[in-house]
Amino acid sequence: MNKIGIGVIGCGTVGSGLIRNLPKANALIGERLGVQLEIKSIAVRNSAKNRDPLPITPVEDWKKVISDPAVQIVVELVGGTQDAFLIAEATLKAKKPLVTANKALLAERGQELFPLAQKSATPIYFEASVAGGIPVLKGLREGLVANQLLGLHGIINGTSNYILSRMAEAGSDFATALQQARIWDMPKPMTNSMSTESMPPIKPPSSASSPTDSCPSFPKSRSRGSERSNPKTSALPAN
Repeated sequence: MNKIGIGVIGCGTVGSGLIRNLPKANALIGERLGVQLEIKSIAVRNSAKNRDPLPITPVEDWKKVISDPAVQIVVELVGGTQDAFLIAEATLKAKKPLVTANKALLAERGQELFPLAQKSATPIYFEASVAGGIPVLKGLREGLVANQLLGLHGIINGTSNYILSRMAEAGSDFATALQQARIWDMPKPMTNSMSTESMPPIKPPSSASSPTDSCPSFPKSRSRGSERSNPKTSALPAN
């Protein structure tokens, strides 16, 4: 059976969960795909920190994980954008596939990473960063490959939809829209006593002609969802 070496950078809640559960899933992965995933290297910020036992001795220099010849895929789980970007950049330049669950990294530095991934012909796998791991990106990439997607509309939650609508339609900045939402007492769970009549109105786009078009629109200048659905600007895996 073929074996694939995995390098994990970051051993917090997500990283430790991956390390703990991967051996349990390997039997099924091997049965279905004919491969086994083996953790060959782990990098942490502080190797002296008390933590659950790890399968191998961790290092503190993440560069050693990327340069390790036994590592074929790098999983970035450090969070944030500064160190995470350097890790992602170095991984792609080393032509090793990158897996990340880092929403902030993709939102703030994705426009730099995706061209780099295309230039190095190396994929970025970020399904874990979207919709709680629901495999929507694979469906967009493969199931709708013949469709031209211009945008994605949907209900995130009341607060987020209100904020995004105010930013898109009224030109508000995030801080102002958030403050307005707080005035309406939106950033907390709705109770049965809260009537929809007390909520601020959200006007649908003037060109709405279908139920999906009537959803509050995302800011048109940079919609993360629409960027991901465009093969020219994304680095979604092709498998």
